[in-house]
Amino acid sequence: MTMTKHYSIGYEPHQEECFTLPLLNDLSRCSANNWRCRYAIPAGSSGVYCCHPNHSNFRLNANIDSPRQVAVSV
Repeated sequence: MTMTKHYSIGYEPHQEECFTLPLLNDLSRCSANNWRCRYAIPAGSSGVYCCHPNHSNFRLNANIDSPRQVAVSV
């Protein structure tokens, strides 16, 4: 994969906050749509792709809160 100018100027991501949806061996979709990330490839209005070397591991390591249940008074 060729490096773009964006790839060289973005900031390093906080990997504990990364969550991706794997698409190809070298590419995932960034669930956070973090276009400022060093490894982001903006895809117009369709979102952001991730080409981080460990992108496929972010899906397994993501800490996602389960939906919260709100108590409703009756």
